[in-house]
Amino acid sequence: MLVWQGLGAYALVIPLFSIVGGYLAVSAILGADIAKRFGTSVSGIALLGSAAVLWWMSKKLAARPVRTLIDQATGEVITLREHHTMFYVPLRYWAILCAGVGIVALAAGLGQAFGLLPL
Repeated sequence: MLVWQGLGAYALVIPLFSIVGGYLAVSAILGADIAKRFGTSVSGIALLGSAAVLWWMSKKLAARPVRTLIDQATGEVITLREHHTMFYVPLRYWAILCAGVGIVALAAGLGQAFGLLPL
């Protein structure tokens, strides 16, 4: 089973490393108790940053030139375009999904940290 095509694996790698890196950075700079209190908010901010990176990356990859081949026997023109997908979902849609989950996580984390939500 093919899970990704092209650079589609970055749809999981970039958000994962940004969440872990953000949590470790907040924990190292502000302390473990602050990181635990604002962990969901940090994850939301990391997902929003990941969404921006994935969106930029998908635009750059889509701007690459396509390859055109000509079959010498029939003269048929074949256009080859790279596809960058994860679970058959294009990279740009993963960016939208990361942004949506990031907004929800940021709002829920801030609500939880300031006592507005009983999560």
